[in-house]
Amino acid sequence: MSGSGTGAGFARACGAALLLSLLLVVLPLSPQALHAEDSTEDSFLIDVIDDGDGRLIDVRICPLPPPDTRVPAVASSLDELTAEAALSGVPVFDWCYGCSATAAAMLFGYYDRNGYPDMYTGPTNGGVCPLDNGTWGYGESPLSATHQGYDGLSGLGHVDDYWQSIGSTVDPYYEDWTEHDYADCTADFMGTSQYVNWSNTDGATTFFYYTDNTPIHDYSGSEGSTPPLRDGCHGMRLFAESRGYSVVQNYNQKIYGYDGTPAGFTFVQYTQEIDAGRPVLIQVDGHTMLGVGYDEPDTVYLHNTWDHNVHEMTWGGEYNTMAHLGVTVIELGPAASLPEVMTVATGGVEETTATGNGNITSTGGEDCDTRGVCWSTSPGPDINDSKSESPGSFGTGAFSVPMTGLSEGATYYVRAYAHNSSGYGYGNDVTFTTKPDGPTGLTATALGTTRIDLSWTVGAGADRTLVVRKAGSYPVDRSDGDQVYDDSGSAFTDSGLSPGAGYYYRAWSFEEGGARWSDGYAEANAMTDPVTVSVPDVAMAPDSTAPVEVSIAGAVDLASATISLDFNLLVAELTAVESGVLGEVSHNGVGDANATGHLTMSWSTGSGQTGDFLFATLTFHAVVEPPVESPLDLTVDAFSDSLGGPIPSTAEDGVLRVLGLMEGDVNLGLSTDIVDAMFIAQYTVGLRTLDAGQLLCGDTNDDGVVDIVDAMHIAQYTVDPDGSGGVLFMPLWQLPEDEGLLPPA
Repeated sequence: MSGSGTGAGFARACGAALLLSLLLVVLPLSPQALHAEDSTEDSFLIDVIDDGDGRLIDVRICPLPPPDTRVPAVASSLDELTAEAALSGVPVFDWCYGCSATAAAMLFGYYDRNGYPDMYTGPTNGGVCPLDNGTWGYGESPLSATHQGYDGLSGLGHVDDYWQSIGSTVDPYYEDWTEHDYADCTADFMGTSQYVNWSNTDGATTFFYYTDNTPIHDYSGSEGSTPPLRDGCHGMRLFAESRGYSVVQNYNQKIYGYDGTPAGFTFVQYTQEIDAGRPVLIQVDGHTMLGVGYDEPDTVYLHNTWDHNVHEMTWGGEYNTMAHLGVTVIELGPAASLPEVMTVATGGVEETTATGNGNITSTGGEDCDTRGVCWSTSPGPDINDSKSESPGSFGTGAFSVPMTGLSEGATYYVRAYAHNSSGYGYGNDVTFTTKPDGPTGLTATALGTTRIDLSWTVGAGADRTLVVRKAGSYPVDRSDGDQVYDDSGSAFTDSGLSPGAGYYYRAWSFEEGGARWSDGYAEANAMTDPVTVSVPDVAMAPDSTAPVEVSIAGAVDLASATISLDFNLLVAELTAVESGVLGEVSHNGVGDANATGHLTMSWSTGSGQTGDFLFATLTFHAVVEPPVESPLDLTVDAFSDSLGGPIPSTAEDGVLRVLGLMEGDVNLGLSTDIVDAMFIAQYTVGLRTLDAGQLLCGDTNDDGVVDIVDAMHIAQYTVDPDGSGGVLFMPLWQLPEDEGLLPPA
């Protein structure tokens, strides 16, 4: 890594006295300094100060980089040892911008893997601290010292702001840019390599010890001195607290018997820390290591920050010629367990929104920093699915959060959750189904007297559509009226209706899985056609007779009828009245009708008749010369059903015309042309009816039948009127049967 080779050369070139002189230059003594008599013999004791209560404190630094000559490893991993006690899962890092910060990073990496999961929160290894720093490369560990470009860091980190080279007093950020906020690494909080902030040269960390070998707890009394100094042990506490964890105690202490003092931290205390699952920082002259195990009576197993192996030393002895002088101990508060959460039934369910409910029944030992609900259309949703949460500080109790962006008519699985430093605790699965959207675009179109066509667009999320009908006004709700449709389609024909009646429809959606109805609905209305009584237009030749049919269309349960017809008796006279298919039709008599120009017809039956009927056939005789016409005015005097109730109806009048008929003028348009040929063609295939006058005009070959030959005859006439082209086989009007017809024009 950058600066490590330079540091090794510096260490080889400088003797202890030279190093002490350098340190005294870059770290001036405080006014309270009381120099130890043997300070010139201890290169790493930089000051002795009074704590204000008359107790003396040694101020020591650990500045050394890895040496060229090292103590051999005793194992490549703790698993190879037969130690009496050794901690499992302790990461082992090589030197990363300071031995003390590296040792602390290994300690907190161990806790990250053992109940304190927020010590390391980077992207590597799924957010779990790796067992070595090989992933990041030699000399790099973001838990020890953050570095731009490593572990996904896009901004500036510890190395970028504070590191120049081993032993340097240059902090690159100073007077050039704003330093980053202390964040994710031990070196930030321990003051490592920070000369401007804490008077530490690159790679160095400061520790404070009472000279009487008693523990000094969480010391911060020199942070306001000149120059300011930070105790690395206090910095470790700050790091743990920045990750959201509490600290029971943290202290530095010299070992028992150091400097001949019958007090201090003992091997037995060390074993007790290991047995309690707590690694211990082992402090030797100028260097910090991490104790991870032991063997009786006095063997310490440790990670020396120089490689990825396990090493050993004798308690109170030397390691690589560096005398064992003390320890740094930190005891974290109890690791939080996962919160316990119960998912409560979802409320306020609408088409695309709902309210998620939960209850934190146990915080797991610390207040939760997040709570919420997550949901999916599959069981067991988690925070990677859709979620709604509330950040803050929460104890036990019920909570609610809004759920949005849901799909209509969909079934969801929802779980409440809460988060503390131990992770996410989830509740049980609860299901709910959103409401479907109501149908849209409902239309109602009458199809005659008894049917109405309905169509709509099925609502989003709906499995079925219910259509309810009511006469006279819209249904108030789904039970108000007649249910005419309940299925998955989008169209229906409502039949069996009464003629001339108004019907009002509303449609709702239904979702099967959650048995939920839509709030919204669609509506439309239509009126059925009334029963129609009609007479056709009639064209007659002078002094000829012609039938006139009185028809009923769309009758429903018709049991009696009285119908009147008015005509101009100066144009035509009535000669006969014949009953239609319904049965006998009584009337006021032919003579009376011809005297008054008014015919009244009545009919009744014991049971109602439904359908289209020929009511009666009237025969008229033309009594004047053309052109003249008479209205045929119909009036429906009474229509009743089998229960005596009235039936809505309407009348369609006709016109009786006495015309001067023209040979070939089938459409009575006073000309003979291709349209007349088309009329005959349609007549021959049943698409058109022709009255007597039209049939007379249409029989152009006078064979007594109007057929396709006559249509061809007329068509030929339109292109060769006089037959000079040799196409027409005879003129249309030269036979005796044509007498009384006008010649074609």
